[in-house]
Amino acid sequence: MRRMISMAVALMLLLATLCPALCEEGEHYMGKWHYRRDGLHRAYCLDEGCDFYITAPCSALSITYGGETFTACPVCGHNAIGDGRHRRCLVQLYDYSLSPVGDVLVNQYRYPFGRESDIVSTFSVIFESAGVPTVYEGGMTLRLTIDCPAAYELLRVEGEELVFCESSYDALNQRLTFDVPSGSWMFAIRKTA
Repeated sequence: MRRMISMAVALMLLLATLCPALCEEGEHYMGKWHYRRDGLHRAYCLDEGCDFYITAPCSALSITYGGETFTACPVCGHNAIGDGRHRRCLVQLYDYSLSPVGDVLVNQYRYPFGRESDIVSTFSVIFESAGVPTVYEGGMTLRLTIDCPAAYELLRVEGEELVFCESSYDALNQRLTFDVPSGSWMFAIRKTA
């Protein structure tokens, strides 16, 4: 038993010393972005023994509705107002017409204008690389696991306007499917009944 424990410890130490040598910049397996309470967010390499991390400034997307504005960082999910009621949506499927550099990030913010509002949630969709939104040319079909009311409208923020978006919703599996144009966007789910 002692020999097995010794071998396990030796193997862990070997991996801890090898990982930083194996983790070249750009080859890290990065974790989620987390807000640091100083206007920055940070992500760490998930490889055991690697202490590489990236810190980047928070960015902001906003939605104005009924005279109120809700602002949040679409990378780490930190919201400037409210009590932090957000979660990451599960991205079930995405099809690019062209592949951008980076990752698709989706954050949902529940009841951004209070429980009495007909906007039941907002969510941001961005394409990020190294903690900052990236730009690509093309579109994407996105399928999210997200909760919607039985009767809803999907709206996209365009400047100061909320624009209706075609979408379909599978209530049994809670899958919302819609197209996303190039860029970084804030969407709203509005109950209609």
